[in-house]
Amino acid sequence: MPDILRGFFWQQDEGVVQIPDWDAPPETPEQDDAQEQEQDETEDGGFVEGVSSEIEVIHTESEPEPEPEPEPEPEPLTDDQLRELYRPQWEQMRTIAERRAYTDAYSEYRDKLQNCLDEMNVCLAQLDGMYKEFVEEYAVQLKYLAVDIAEKWLCGKLDTEDGILQPLVMETLAKVKDAKWMKVELSDRMVELSEKIQTELSESEFAGRAQVTAKSGQQGSCVIYTDAGDVDASVHTQAENVRKAFLAADQSEEKTP
Repeated sequence: MPDILRGFFWQQDEGVVQIPDWDAPPETPEQDDAQEQEQDETEDGGFVEGVSSEIEVIHTESEPEPEPEPEPEPEPLTDDQLRELYRPQWEQMRTIAERRAYTDAYSEYRDKLQNCLDEMNVCLAQLDGMYKEFVEEYAVQLKYLAVDIAEKWLCGKLDTEDGILQPLVMETLAKVKDAKWMKVELSDRMVELSEKIQTELSESEFAGRAQVTAKSGQQGSCVIYTDAGDVDASVHTQAENVRKAFLAADQSEEKTP
């Protein structure tokens, strides 16, 4: 190529050619990179200036790999399974909570509980004293109450089983067996007992000397008349005799210093 002289005339044999001044444009980084790449390709690939070669690049797209199937989600646990799974932790937490609650409650209410216990002991002592006073005051009346209860129970039992008085009547007759004559007077409400007593007297040593009669009266009435005197074996009379015996004993104890 010809030399370029700025500001001068270049002379050849054929004539004079005037070449204007020319300033080269500044090089950009893209141009530098393009030049370096062109130079590298020339050195490595053997490209020669003025010879172009097209290289067809074939991109082969590979088939995408199949995505793995997601694992099935586990079935949720039932309430019973959850309880069994966390039972040790639950038992431990409950034990700790009970201990803490007991400790906190005891610390908070210890004085109050002690006061309650003291008050209960005082009340129990008062009740014990009242019980002793009650027994001392009403012990005398309890035996009379027992006689009243026994009398009412026996009279009520005679409505269905008047035969329970038969041993009492026969025992009373045995005490007056030496009498020349006797009459047993029973309540007309004790028909069964009257028949039993009449049969037994007819078959014993009292045959011909004893007679059984019925008389209108209260339940349990039994009076034996003899030539030597009368004997009242009625239930009410016997109960009254027991009361009199208790009263006499009480009066005797009161007189004793």
